[in-house]
Amino acid sequence: MRFRPERAAALAFALARLAFCWYRALRQSITIDEAYTYTRFLSGSWNDIYAQYDANNHVLYSILAKFSIEHLGLSELSLRLPSLIAGFFLTLGIFELLRLCTRSVAVRWLALVALSLHPLLLDFSIAARGYGMALAFLVWAMFFAMRRGYFASGAMTGFALSANLTAAFPVAGLFAAMLLLDPVSLKDRLRNFAVMLAPAETIFLAICFGALRTAEGRDFYVGFPNLGKSIDQLIEVSFLATRRSGLIGSERLRHFFEFPVLPLILVFIVAAAVFSLKDRKDRLRLFSIVMLVLTACAVLGAHFFLNVLYPVDRTGLYLLLLFGIAWASATELVPKLRSANLVLALIVSLQFATQLHTNYFTLWQDGSRIKDTVAILRKLSAGRPAGSVKISTSWYHQSAVEFYRERWHIAEWAPVVRNEPTKFTGYDFYVLKDEDPQAIRESGMRILFRDPRTDLTVGMNWPAGMRP
Repeated sequence: MRFRPERAAALAFALARLAFCWYRALRQSITIDEAYTYTRFLSGSWNDIYAQYDANNHVLYSILAKFSIEHLGLSELSLRLPSLIAGFFLTLGIFELLRLCTRSVAVRWLALVALSLHPLLLDFSIAARGYGMALAFLVWAMFFAMRRGYFASGAMTGFALSANLTAAFPVAGLFAAMLLLDPVSLKDRLRNFAVMLAPAETIFLAICFGALRTAEGRDFYVGFPNLGKSIDQLIEVSFLATRRSGLIGSERLRHFFEFPVLPLILVFIVAAAVFSLKDRKDRLRLFSIVMLVLTACAVLGAHFFLNVLYPVDRTGLYLLLLFGIAWASATELVPKLRSANLVLALIVSLQFATQLHTNYFTLWQDGSRIKDTVAILRKLSAGRPAGSVKISTSWYHQSAVEFYRERWHIAEWAPVVRNEPTKFTGYDFYVLKDEDPQAIRESGMRILFRDPRTDLTVGMNWPAGMRP
């Protein structure tokens, strides 16, 4: 792989994106899902990762995060470090994949910028979850498949599945696309398929079998029963990641993009591929488009035949990624419509740029003030006897508050446990979300502050010696 100026520019862009994500990883409060992963699977022994399957436990990510915490100590950064590294290689992988799919520098870079700035792809290049890592491995699996590096592609799919099981759908699409487009005889295609499958299943089982052996159907509970709602939410979280509506963040324009713009783009993508099938010498240029179609078919088939729910925001990230790469590929295949597609893609990119933020994750805005809250309560607790201060929380905030108790070694606090229903009396501090206002008033607690934006209420009982 020759190092050219454009590749140097892509490397600089990936490093700039990493720096932005690194800043956010240091600044932003831990979220409920991240904290639950830590308290449930990472705070104890290594055996906890494999003891019982849970959809929150993204096994490969948990292994790498556990390693990071043990060597760097517990912090937001150490917990999120595997995502940060994966996000860097995701950006480079998207660039290298686009180099194979496109010849136009304008198409390639606009697609790279749009995908790199997408709010959810940014968030999951930071958050301590396995979704972004799975995408990074998936992109490189696609790259190696298009370069006909079958063993390497298979290995990447094994790691993608180990990072997050939602990768099963695009991995199925990738294998099927290679069977259809590989420019060799059927016998050789089947042999190449076996070469890809062997490392994929070996790596996946080696990493995940210990956890998956206890999995049941009821454990796969995240998603929507309705396809329309799934698509609508993916568009909403893409175009309205903050309160700023931007160019197309208003409800009216979002619905306009959902219909008719999105269907027209999909028709264009498929039509471009169909009309290009006659070129048998370069069918692998259609790889991303065919993979998108086959992945969508896998999602639909799993719903109709296995009653698998449709994707919900983070579980559908692969669709956003594949859609962007397929759109770029189709734009390259139809030069006469390139300008129109570039203008539309530029509008989408500008929308993503207007949604950049550094204070919270799009999907977990409700927990964005927990870090600040714990810092305030920590100061109020200073000097109290070890383990004497008791904290009551709503279930939503329990794991995050407990994370910071351990993170900052707050000796004055007793361990923060989950209580259902929430306790409103008998504790020193209360960190509440969406609780009954009447129950809060009747408890007699004194309200320290409320944040209507995140539905956060922080209260306190005022025993002697603890008044500020």
